[in-house]
Amino acid sequence: MNALDLVKEVAVKYDFGTHECLDRTYLVMELLSYVSEHPQVKANEEWRELADTAHGALWKLYQSIGAVDDPQPDDTQSTYSRLCKAENHHA
Repeated sequence: MNALDLVKEVAVKYDFGTHECLDRTYLVMELLSYVSEHPQVKANEEWRELADTAHGALWKLYQSIGAVDDPQPDDTQSTYSRLCKAENHHA
């Protein structure tokens, strides 16, 4: 497989909307940290648990989206390393 074929393979799998969703999830997690760290939330056990639950759910969402956003054709080699090998092969 040459570099162009690999880029085409990844482009078919890659969706900018997925990357954008990943980014937005990260932003929401960052904003939630302001709530989680607020003294009123820290002082209230129920609010602290709810904030922790929300953060855990967002983290799982972030990881799930990230797994789709970085498609790996197999378990051993990232797309980036495959591209580097394909480019070096033809150099």
